[in-house]
Amino acid sequence: MGAFAATAAEAPDTLTHATFHNPVVTADLCNNPALWRPEIPAANGVLDARSLARLYSTVVDGPLRVVSPLSVDRVRHQQVHGTDEVLVDQPTRFGTAFGLSSPRQPMLGSGSFGHDVLGGHLAFAHPESGIAFAFLTNRAIPDPTPHTRLWRLPSAVTAAL
Repeated sequence: MGAFAATAAEAPDTLTHATFHNPVVTADLCNNPALWRPEIPAANGVLDARSLARLYSTVVDGPLRVVSPLSVDRVRHQQVHGTDEVLVDQPTRFGTAFGLSSPRQPMLGSGSFGHDVLGGHLAFAHPESGIAFAFLTNRAIPDPTPHTRLWRLPSAVTAAL
């Protein structure tokens, strides 16, 4: 965890502590079907990487597209940009419901939108290139900051375009 976020996670009066300790997030908790039943935004999507990539494929040109370009532009419109109050030292950018490309998580650059999550997972779409991407790991890293593998994989996709 980033130095400031790690310190904040241990201080009971911070948003970081409240986020990561209500309840404490563990592999056992994430593997419990009781957690899968409620709808918890950004916390309990249960699917494999192929299914997640298919979901993001609904917003890029191709046979699975069902979301209009106008709707895509609306969700990519920046709503928030700045220091994250939970991750403390991590600058974030968000549109409506999705993270946007930023120095913290560049994805495929401008126009990309998606979500990186605790554990080292990443999924996004980049409509300009027609790319829908999903990476889910079997070995989660309990650190909310971006991981080098999440920069290397999209960089390899960019290099292949």
